[in-house]
Amino acid sequence: MLKPIKKESVRGHVYGPHISLVGKKLWDSFPAGDQKVTAEAAKESAVYQRTINRKTNKDFVDNLRNAGVTVTELTPEQKTFVDAVASVYTAWEPKIGKALLDEFRATVSKAR
Repeated sequence: MLKPIKKESVRGHVYGPHISLVGKKLWDSFPAGDQKVTAEAAKESAVYQRTINRKTNKDFVDNLRNAGVTVTELTPEQKTFVDAVASVYTAWEPKIGKALLDEFRATVSKAR
């Protein structure tokens, strides 16, 4: 028999985005106007997806609390896993380039 959850921590270590991917060969086959419209729609859908994702997460945490679960939200100082994975960035930088990692970090900061 499963025991009900009594405590939960919001760690913020996972984010499940929904992404749109198009191969370069297919993308390059699109007329310029279609590329522009598609890129604009992808940007709009990213904003929408983040909005829905944040609301869903908030609703989930609210539902846990309403069910009597003690929910602890970690402070930035408690999120030690950020430092623990720093070596991953160092290892991948020579493979994918500093510019891409910088763009990734900027995007993550902006999305928070």
